[in-house]
Amino acid sequence: MSFVERHLLVRNEDLRVKTKMAVIKAANAVLSAPEREQEHKFCYLVISEPENTYWLDQIMYSTVSNPAITEASTDSDIEFTVNSVFGRHALAFNR
Repeated sequence: MSFVERHLLVRNEDLRVKTKMAVIKAANAVLSAPEREQEHKFCYLVISEPENTYWLDQIMYSTVSNPAITEASTDSDIEFTVNSVFGRHALAFNR
């Protein structure tokens, strides 16, 4: 898939919904981990504003940069990818 195709994939509504749900799940899990307190501010944003496109757009670009992610990706593939980038996004949010 080309970079242009990946950029267009960021706007795929089904993929956005799947990614949003994976991010919300990850945020709730991180909030249960006191050792990850530095990520909690971002988690609070995610769970208190689930329709906020600010955080979703950021994670979408990281998610679709994984060559395994396509329009047909399973929930578990998306969840794995989101979990692999979540911490970096949460820490970047605090800067």
